[in-house]
Amino acid sequence: MDYVDVFSRQSADQLPPHRPQDHGIDLQPGKQPPYSRARGMSHEELLATKKYLDENLDKGFIRRSSSPAAAPMLLVRKPGGGLRFCVDYRGLNDMTIKNRYPIPLIRETLDKLSRAKYFSKLDIIAAFNNMRIKEGDEWKTAFNTRYGQYDEFEATSVKYLGLIISTDGLSMDKQKVAAVQEWPTLRVLKDVQGFLGFANFYRRFIEKFSKVAKPLTDLTKTAAFDDLKLRFTQAPILAHFDWAKDTVVETDASDWVVSAVMSQWHVLPDGTNVLKPVAFMSKKMIPAKCRYEIHDKELLAVIKAFEEWEPELTGTPRPVTVLSDYKALEYFTTK
Repeated sequence: MDYVDVFSRQSADQLPPHRPQDHGIDLQPGKQPPYSRARGMSHEELLATKKYLDENLDKGFIRRSSSPAAAPMLLVRKPGGGLRFCVDYRGLNDMTIKNRYPIPLIRETLDKLSRAKYFSKLDIIAAFNNMRIKEGDEWKTAFNTRYGQYDEFEATSVKYLGLIISTDGLSMDKQKVAAVQEWPTLRVLKDVQGFLGFANFYRRFIEKFSKVAKPLTDLTKTAAFDDLKLRFTQAPILAHFDWAKDTVVETDASDWVVSAVMSQWHVLPDGTNVLKPVAFMSKKMIPAKCRYEIHDKELLAVIKAFEEWEPELTGTPRPVTVLSDYKALEYFTTK
């Protein structure tokens, strides 16, 4: 097997050599990492901590220190049982100069899966230990954290960033949907903000999301909360965007919301052509735009759809059809 050494347990239990890409921790001028006192622990926590320290001292992942900095440690119970050793570096993070290296966009990453049949997901053993701390910066950290291993190879569906990715497309993680169903009643503004922050990640699955959520943003009736929770359970599987397929964008506008759905034509095994939704979009209009004439609102819906899905709609070599139920839009094609 090629690259079998990549999966070596022996290598995973050793620190790599120092390299140019070592992780440097650059502090803001005049800042010093905080010092936190140790907290009390239960007998179970003491045993788990001792075990972690002994194992990682032997491997060389950590070392005894007299550093003036100390981030608090905590133990988190793992879903399968046992305790995970963690370090709370929020105090250190608040005073570091951030690395602004751009990370891939989730949407673009998912779009690359349109023709995949099998999916693999890797959870790297001791992921944090595969990147060395830059020499001279070790004192700023208390511990390197360590996580367990979870592998999936050649699966027809995998969990990824709160989504289920399969050959059929994208769907919500059932555990996330269950969490929505058990969400406690919203009572104050902070509750509303917390729920909407969670729900917004999945708005691509919810048709006319902004219209349903508007009463929540206005802090009005709880019926909107129950309606949105119900729609989570009814959300469809979204097809992967495929650059080789024809695309259809259907738009709509109401008094205060513009919405759209992007779909693509798929050929079923029996030869039938069907439209499968790829994503939903909805935007709440600002008060000034709520006063637009209806034909302007309908055009705004088209504009917002193309802004939302610009990479897909402007990059595809295939035709894009825009459907609207407002005939007056034809007027704009003559101007």
